[in-house]
Amino acid sequence: MKKNQNRAALLALCLGISLSLAACQPAPENEVVVGKNQIQDLISNTEANGSIPDGTPSTAVPSESTFQKTYTPSENLQFIIDAKVETYDSAMPVLLVKPHEFTVEEVRPIADYFFQGQTAYESRYVMTKEEIQKRILEIKAWMNDTNGLLACANSPEHEQDLRAQYEQEIQFWEERYETAVDDYQPKECDWQFHPASYFDETLEMPGAGGICENDKASYIKASATVNGKALEVEAMNHTTEGYIGHHISFGLSWEDPIWNTGGTSGTEEEAKQLADQLLHDLGIQDRWNFQQCMKSEFTQEDGTPTGGYSFYISYLPIFEGFSLSDLQDISQGDGDHYAPFYSYESLDVTIANGEIIQFNWSSPLEVVSVENAAVTELSFDQIMERFAAQMEISYPFSWFQLPGKEGDPESTGPKVEEAAFKITGIKRRLSRVLVPNATMEYYLIPTWSFYGFDGVRAEGDSELTYDFIIVDENGNKSTEPKPASHVLSLSALDGSVIQAGLGY
Repeated sequence: MKKNQNRAALLALCLGISLSLAACQPAPENEVVVGKNQIQDLISNTEANGSIPDGTPSTAVPSESTFQKTYTPSENLQFIIDAKVETYDSAMPVLLVKPHEFTVEEVRPIADYFFQGQTAYESRYVMTKEEIQKRILEIKAWMNDTNGLLACANSPEHEQDLRAQYEQEIQFWEERYETAVDDYQPKECDWQFHPASYFDETLEMPGAGGICENDKASYIKASATVNGKALEVEAMNHTTEGYIGHHISFGLSWEDPIWNTGGTSGTEEEAKQLADQLLHDLGIQDRWNFQQCMKSEFTQEDGTPTGGYSFYISYLPIFEGFSLSDLQDISQGDGDHYAPFYSYESLDVTIANGEIIQFNWSSPLEVVSVENAAVTELSFDQIMERFAAQMEISYPFSWFQLPGKEGDPESTGPKVEEAAFKITGIKRRLSRVLVPNATMEYYLIPTWSFYGFDGVRAEGDSELTYDFIIVDENGNKSTEPKPASHVLSLSALDGSVIQAGLGY
């Protein structure tokens, strides 16, 4: 359904999923990770070094400049820098932080703001006696369908496993039937965190498992009707050995037509002002730094525009006056990770027709202590030397390859004869490094991050292009502009690589 497609696009934005440079590229290998074991010594160093001032901590004063330089590691590869440099005219701190669990005292004011005094009811899924009876009959019908079971199981042994699972489910629902209600009426929200199964009893069914297994996630879920529209709020705290997740979200119900059509009025500037006013009204404006405002166009099922749109405004958290880096490409995939999965803290607001239709605050951090108010850093020249050396390792000429035909992952694209990276943004901000021998504590350290896009000249082409090259099933080529994306981050303390994808 087109409604789901538009929703998915907006969710992707809200989760901070940007178009990755490496979408069709192999992952960089052999990164130079310098000095991770010496982090304790580095964060305690306050001796003057290079061009970054040290000593007495001062107020964070943002500074902007430009920088141009080209590195040519080989005749067919260049790293071209024509960038805006965003930094601070002051020393930066090292902070000890840890994931923060949202409290009722933090959730309630946000809910009260959006619900505007209307009564909020728990958002629970509770099955009535009639619904449970229907469920039991469905399961028994599946058990009696021998041909269907065999087709699904692929083997007699697996068929027996399925029958055993169905028998467990029947027993589960028969027990639930004894205490089930004839007609469920939502209760007024008590504004307390409850286990996941409190809001959805099917999670207690045998084999449900998943992220909510053993009720390790706790929630507040509530809804209210405001000005004739259904509004929903959800707060979650979840901490296990392999996953940490905390968030607060508010939004119009997914059944609201706005998610299918988008809005038809309002400008980008008006949307940004409305989002800024929201943060001010919630009393958290000093905690957040504006990152970007993106316009999302809505389309019909055949791809034609509906004329509707929404604005997505994102913010980065501020700690001791300094902004956190926008390193959001954290993977939950296979491979070694240095810490449980925990995204970088972020806040975003979605606006359509001059109204806030969604608010998300995820992965909060709390400052445990200031480890060094003005840590020693490498000079900008030293960082740029490390940048040039690391780019040759992370992005050698072999990294640049063109995709083959669309839908055919085995095919290869045209031969690349020339390649380049164009860096358009350089930012000095805070980023996370896991505290040695800890799993839920991080240092926030000064970091230089580089943003840009890659370009190639394929065999037969006359010039280098920085656009996406798309080859359809018939071999026809088309292009799409590339946005600037994160390329590389280096610790300002020693020039080592900051790899957010591994859980830093």
